[in-house]
Formats: sequence, structure tokens, C-alpha cells
Amino acid sequence: MAGFEYQSYGILSKFHHRTQNNQGGYGNAVPGVELTVANAVLQTGPSVHLNVELSRDYRKPYVYRLAAALLGTKTGRIGPIVMGPINKALSILSKADDFRLKFGNRGPYLYSVLAYRWTGSVVPKAT
Repeated sequence: MAGFEYQSYGILSKFHHRTQNNQGGYGNAVPGVELTVANAVLQTGPSVHLNVELSRDYRKPYVYRLAAALLGTKTGRIGPIVMGPINKALSILSKADDFRLKFGNRGPYLYSVLAYRWTGSVVPKAT
């Protein structure tokens, strides 16, 4: 199969703490709190691979190479590429103001990011 090589990427906006209302929805961002993000999970549709670059203000960038593709078999022969969902937790362990997440890939294979979720903690900012 031949394909044209392309490059695409997206950058997630900053994470903000939002309180949940009575109907289950979320309101505006809460001021005066410090948000620490522990993990983030990108949920994809049918994808082959996805690179996620985690940039922190105080460390070198780290690239997670996520893949749903299966290449090769136990015999060592190259097998078909299999597309599927990617659902892997990325360890961040950083304050929300100190990091950025950039996702994308380069090549002839597609990816689709459908949603993301994160875990962490929120404490009032020290005055």
C-alpha cells in the first residue's frame, strides 16, 4: 500500500478546574486554586500510532509513542498493520501551569483523538 507522508498535530489547551453543577455539567474555571495533574488519557478512534510530547518548564520534553498497530508475528515476518483505539495513561505529575501536551504523527497513517480525561488534585493557592 502506498501513501503520501504528511504531518499533523494538535496542542491541548491548559487544564482548568471546573466545579460540577446540579445537572452534572461543568461551569466556569475556578479562580484561586492550584491544579496538579497526575495522569492524562487520550482516547482515540481507529488509529495506527500517535506521538504525544509532554513539555514541562523545568525538564526536557518527553515523547510518548502510542501505537495500536501490530507489526510482525512470532515467526519474525512482517504482518498487516492493524488499526484500533489507543487508550493509555500518560504520567504527567506536574502543575497545570507548568506543562503542555502536543499530539500528532508523521506518515501516511491516520489517527483520530476523540476525547481526553485527566486525574489530579486541587488545593487553594497560598496567599
